[in-house]
Amino acid sequence: MVQSILLKEIGKDLFGRNGLFGRNGRDKFLPGCWLLASKSLDFYKFRFSFFIHQSVITEKEIKSADYKKFLGNSYRPFHAIAEFLNNAGIGVVYAIPFTKDGGLPYHEIEKRLFENIGWVFFNFENGNFTPKNPLEFFKKWEGERGRASYGGNWDNEVVDKVRKLDEKILVELLLN
Repeated sequence: MVQSILLKEIGKDLFGRNGLFGRNGRDKFLPGCWLLASKSLDFYKFRFSFFIHQSVITEKEIKSADYKKFLGNSYRPFHAIAEFLNNAGIGVVYAIPFTKDGGLPYHEIEKRLFENIGWVFFNFENGNFTPKNPLEFFKKWEGERGRASYGGNWDNEVVDKVRKLDEKILVELLLN
């Protein structure tokens, strides 16, 4: 949720003036990044930043297109960030979710069923993004400890704000 609020802050304000980061502020913002490391003793050697594409695409599109199409105008800035992170010892993965029809199966997600959502990874290697199978990618990661937390109930104020969000933002939050 903070990410969506930040995006509004760096974009145009209510009066149409430039946001905090100037006229092209939105070009400097790449949403959906997670920094993860395998759970091995030398975890610090294998850190990766995962950038999540902010919409679901069709299975047909993912087979026929190249990742540059999905990044659009963000390709050059993203490539520069990927190079910077890679030079700092942090791997970079661009992850794109897809389904048969490009829509999210909400009724399945509600039941915690995710079989009909696929992912394609593009891993930054030697200055290029190469496709990777997510299952093969994570198969190499060691460790069994740790778990995700379900958290607690949200405050009513937060629930009200989430209900008022645009569907596009809600999809982005769900994917992340």
